[in-house]
Amino acid sequence: MILTAQSCKDSFGSISGKVSFKGVPCQAGQPDFHVPPCSGPYPQYEIQIFTVTQTETPVLTLKSGLDGQFQADLPAGEYVIFTQNGPFEKHKKQNFFVVVPKQTSTVNLLINTGIL
Repeated sequence: MILTAQSCKDSFGSISGKVSFKGVPCQAGQPDFHVPPCSGPYPQYEIQIFTVTQTETPVLTLKSGLDGQFQADLPAGEYVIFTQNGPFEKHKKQNFFVVVPKQTSTVNLLINTGIL
């Protein structure tokens, strides 16, 4: 089989979602409350995407936008994103997802440092 640019593109899908932070309630009128530690969309959060079989080196690293949204194209396959889920570095949640060719998988991430 000869691979063409189109056949390579046909084996890709997308991931999209939103990163949110679980923290203290935002206080209206207090400029020192922002994400984090205030709850809400998490801007500029670094997202590392790993394959489920190789979790040492990410296949892709990207950042959420100012609204917490992110999007990326990936080859079809099974992936995982680790997010903070407690007060210690070792407290991680595994966010598994599957990328299907020509489709978009939605993965919403919640960052929880356990301050609530």
